[in-house]
Amino acid sequence: LGPQDFTIGARLQGSACESTRWTSPSSIVCRVARGVSLSAPVTATIIELSGGNEEGINLEAGISFSFDAATITTLSAVNGPASGKQLLTITGSNFGSFDMTGRQVLGGTSCEASVWAANTAVTCKNSPSIESSRGIVVSLALGIDTQTGVFTYDKQVPTSVFPTNSATLGRGTLTINGYGFGVVDFTPAVSIRTFFMPGGTACMASKWLSDSQVACKLPADTNSDCNVVVTVDRTIRTLQRVFSYDNPFVTKTEPSNMIHQGGQVVTITGFNFGASDHNPRSARLGDTSCTDTLWTSDTSMSCRAQKGNSDLLNTVVSVALVQHRRLAFSYNNPVIHNLSPSNGPASGKLVITLNGESFGPFELTPQVRVGGTLCPRTRWLSDKQVECKLPSVPYDQWFTGKSADIYVQLGKTRTLWKQSFTYDQACVGPCAVQIACDTSVKGTGCRGSTLGDYKHTT
Repeated sequence: LGPQDFTIGARLQGSACESTRWTSPSSIVCRVARGVSLSAPVTATIIELSGGNEEGINLEAGISFSFDAATITTLSAVNGPASGKQLLTITGSNFGSFDMTGRQVLGGTSCEASVWAANTAVTCKNSPSIESSRGIVVSLALGIDTQTGVFTYDKQVPTSVFPTNSATLGRGTLTINGYGFGVVDFTPAVSIRTFFMPGGTACMASKWLSDSQVACKLPADTNSDCNVVVTVDRTIRTLQRVFSYDNPFVTKTEPSNMIHQGGQVVTITGFNFGASDHNPRSARLGDTSCTDTLWTSDTSMSCRAQKGNSDLLNTVVSVALVQHRRLAFSYNNPVIHNLSPSNGPASGKLVITLNGESFGPFELTPQVRVGGTLCPRTRWLSDKQVECKLPSVPYDQWFTGKSADIYVQLGKTRTLWKQSFTYDQACVGPCAVQIACDTSVKGTGCRGSTLGDYKHTT
């Protein structure tokens, strides 16, 4: 470095020392200027005379000098809206003695604007984002300091939906209102979740509209009390039980009437039965469940009727536990073809058999009345036969005989066969002239045997 104090200078990278002093042939002293470099090469320049001319000789020291790296201490706010544009102050140390055009990054996105304030503070206007947790980075002349997870953006908050109901075929537009969906399109996804499909049915299409609205093209479904789920950048938010699909509705049943033995396929027509067969469905006729329930379309389903009885029955359809019922079905009423016998004594000491059809596929405790009087004992034999112990007819001295109606009550159904049974004449003898038979003989009534009645005699 010379035997004496030549005009000598030194610099760190591109910045000259504020002052330089020669101390010996092997050392000089440099007052370092302000800077922020992490690796500044040291260069000494010696000015000497050569042939009357000044000549500068640059000597590379082969060493580097570094300034203390920037260090982040605190952030003025740790949370902000997804719309961004929030002015944040980053405090710390070694941000530079003057504006070194540093760069601040929140998460992976540069601040919209950065301003150096002091060696201990810089400001940053953050960019819009929907990420739930972000780190902060201060970059200054290749020096970087990072703190992870120190800032969060508000998560999306859905508050309401419109409309709140849809036809089961879907395809309408559902608008989700709220905030925090982002000021740009972050590709939101919307789904409809139900008890039967906890994983949800994705909308046919989802579309970002604004930071406060997302739209969805509704899928087909058949549930009530549905949850609406909005997912933005892996963050999931749910509105509980805010949406429903139309309830099933029955319009008619074909055939609307059948024999008691069942077994016939019934077609149920209506609407809102669903666009697909992925939700549980059932049908019943009155209180009896059908078998082999089969979904056909949103307006039709079928089932196989079981044995049953009664008229004015509800056809009940249940889709995803939501029911609708309509008086639309009946089983055939009982029909009497003949009685055996059709004539009997006033004492009632006789069992008559009703022959017919639709007396029930099994014991349904039928009731039979003769002339308005209940048979003291009735027994079901089959769908085509019922027995009845004939009720007696009270009389004092004589009974002139009469024709009586037969009633059959089976559950809620009732059948009448008018004037179908005849009681014999009877008396406590000797009989009065007006009821005496032309050919009266002991033990014989006017129309045959009295079977134990008091006999009239000649």
